[in-house]
Amino acid sequence: MKNKNIIISEGQRPIWQMVIAAFFYTIGIALLILLFIGVMRFDFMRIIKPGLGVLKISFIAFAMGYGFSVVKAVLFNLENHTYKNEYSVGSIRFGKWRPLPEIKYVSFFKQPLKNEDYIFEINLWYKKNKHFNVYRNDDYEPTLEMGFYIADKLNVRLLDATTPNKYKYLDMDTLKEKYKLED
Repeated sequence: MKNKNIIISEGQRPIWQMVIAAFFYTIGIALLILLFIGVMRFDFMRIIKPGLGVLKISFIAFAMGYGFSVVKAVLFNLENHTYKNEYSVGSIRFGKWRPLPEIKYVSFFKQPLKNEDYIFEINLWYKKNKHFNVYRNDDYEPTLEMGFYIADKLNVRLLDATTPNKYKYLDMDTLKEKYKLED
């Protein structure tokens, strides 16, 4: 029996990003503690204006820490026909299960970046022209493999849209042999 779940995750953040995140979280917490001490020690009306500045800097520090520590994942429960975009910081996870629309096909394509470079992305298409993005990678081969894996699990076709105006559906049997995926 096929596994009825798909988990697409960014994995873990590199240690250097976690160190930077910890630095920003520490600054944010330290500023909140200083603000609390200032409010308790001095007249509230005297500290309100500088306190708002400290609160703003603390919020920015937390946002920077979040940016360096958040991990995104997309989870599919094919048995219940639901999916979830999940964001996690350490063991704290955020996300809501939503009904999975009837997927028509999976596409992977080349997305240009500002610096004339590009990345490869995977979209799931439903209804007439609606889609959502589930994966991105700098390399062609891992993106193709992920697109094939998702299309196989969802039992839909895989569209190669990496060359503009030369879209083609790929042969799933050939890809199944290439990636050694069992039924």
